[in-house]
Amino acid sequence: MSCNTTCCNSCGCNPCCCVILFPAVPNCAQSCNPCTTQTTTSSTQMLSSNQVLAVLDTTTTSNTDVVAAGMTLTPLAGTYLVWFNGSAELNQSAGTDQTFISVYSAGSQATSSEERCLNGTNSSFPFSCMAKVTVDGTQTIEGRWRVDGGTGTMHQRSLIILRLG
Repeated sequence: MSCNTTCCNSCGCNPCCCVILFPAVPNCAQSCNPCTTQTTTSSTQMLSSNQVLAVLDTTTTSNTDVVAAGMTLTPLAGTYLVWFNGSAELNQSAGTDQTFISVYSAGSQATSSEERCLNGTNSSFPFSCMAKVTVDGTQTIEGRWRVDGGTGTMHQRSLIILRLG
């Protein structure tokens, strides 16, 4: 899914990091509102979801986890399925340098969410991290990353949350 710049500009979103609701609604005013959550109701369950999408590259040389630019959501209290995905590359200083990507909730790394990537110099690779987290309505859900050498570049990326139950 890509950011619809025309839609985002018409409803006041930043076109380089807009919030797109899932499922997408054809009406721009509804599908590009950074302050609301689309709710889908069926006879058996209620699900709500939200997504943040960033299309501009961001870089890091940090060897401790840092928030990937634009990859933060503060949802209502509840339990969420989180999916952080995109593509990245590493300009290595040594042939064994790696990139680490993970989901954080309330300032802590979500259990088993870290993805470790060893890649060749200037080779872009896809990544996908998932976690189930619970927040209290004031806590953030974030996509974070680090490198153990060289300079990492993260390209288009998204952080998607789906409220469970």
